[in-house]
Amino acid sequence: MKIGRNDPCPCGSGKKYKKCCLIKEEKRQAESLTRHILMRRSDELIPKLLKYADHLHGKDTIIDAWVEFRVDDEGGNFQESPYNIMFFRWLFFLWTPDEELIRLDISDYPSPHTIGARFLQDNRSALDSLSLKYIQAALADPLSFWQIEDIEAHKGVLARDLLLGRVRFIEDVSASECLHKWDIILGNTMEVDGVCTLNISGPYSLPAKARDTILDEFGSDFHELEEDEALAELFDMDLDLIWFYQDLVDHLFTSALPEVRNTDGEELVFTKSVYEFDPSHRPDILKRLSRITEFEPATEKTRDKALFTWVVQAGPDTPLDNITKGRIEVRRKYIETECNSAGRDNQLRRKLKEALPDLITHRKTSSEPLGKVELEGKTRSGWREDSEALDIHDLSEEGQAQLREHLEKMYMNWADTKVPLLGNRTPKEAVKEPEGKRQVISLVKDWENLQARAKNPQFIFDFNKLRKELGLSRE
Repeated sequence: MKIGRNDPCPCGSGKKYKKCCLIKEEKRQAESLTRHILMRRSDELIPKLLKYADHLHGKDTIIDAWVEFRVDDEGGNFQESPYNIMFFRWLFFLWTPDEELIRLDISDYPSPHTIGARFLQDNRSALDSLSLKYIQAALADPLSFWQIEDIEAHKGVLARDLLLGRVRFIEDVSASECLHKWDIILGNTMEVDGVCTLNISGPYSLPAKARDTILDEFGSDFHELEEDEALAELFDMDLDLIWFYQDLVDHLFTSALPEVRNTDGEELVFTKSVYEFDPSHRPDILKRLSRITEFEPATEKTRDKALFTWVVQAGPDTPLDNITKGRIEVRRKYIETECNSAGRDNQLRRKLKEALPDLITHRKTSSEPLGKVELEGKTRSGWREDSEALDIHDLSEEGQAQLREHLEKMYMNWADTKVPLLGNRTPKEAVKEPEGKRQVISLVKDWENLQARAKNPQFIFDFNKLRKELGLSRE
């Protein structure tokens, strides 16, 4: 139903719609329209800038710039590189030829010798006002590392400049859909008519764990600088940041998060094993498995598939009555088992060999460690999708509740666990002094970021519960 301008605002403020949410909606639409127009203008200007760059410097110089930008690619193969878009925007708005760079003083930044600055100087009279604003804004901000602090769906992200401390809301729908809280990007922003968008940005987001590495390398460079000096310093360091970012992309995709273990104290490694058998032996196999007390048959069973859940009685150190250790799936010609640790997989293999020594043959075992990260900067949480591992939704409602209760306790117990990265102190001990508190905050963000990057996670933990337990502020 359409809301009239003079109707009460549906938000419940008591004001008329025209004096409340209508204003916000019109502002949002205006901002979105401004960004859309900017992106369209960008699409129109980039070919012109490329043609101007060829005229100004020639194609060989552009290839030389690529080699400078991507030092490990001397062949100049930028057409197929994932850094392609980032490179050209850097080339137009930040790159300065060597002969001009030598004569530049730190006070001369932004450089008047970039392709964009020269294009603006030579074509100012022929450019419309929006094109002028666009190029001026694109030239005005240096590269920096930005960490995502909040996400507004279908609109944009709130980001903090890790090196200068600036905070900006970046209007970018794709960023709101692709990035996660605490992700880090390398890029620069541009602001036109009150709308802030990304201009240059790297093709990969970095995990939250990269924050300390970045600050260790560059953080001290800006401590005592005024804002103008700091901005000029960043302009001067553009290639240092780019090369460092590329190294991080190449080398920083292994996880060093707080260890997550199951109730047996084993590291979570989602493990699948496959056993073959003669189809004529299937009825006997099902009969033997159903006699084992720990193997609970699923109520749903088809002609080609029968499921058993491996459940054992919990020990005195856990509030659970029973613990689900794995799943057994009997197909027409093979058995597939799934457990959340290599130790449990070995236990289950021994049980199956004892029960079915003359009927089955072990063929293969595969595993996927929790927290493994792909090059794209996203975690491979899809162990169910990739290896069809244990799905929490295959358990009974009671079993699901017990497993979630255990996982919740496991996360909370980390607060009292000695952590090597904290000097073998517990997080509760570490937060009592400033540096330890900073490390704990960073570790919790890392863990939360890893969860946010997971595809279809089966359990979502509220990390603010852990922060409250540690006396930290909510995020």
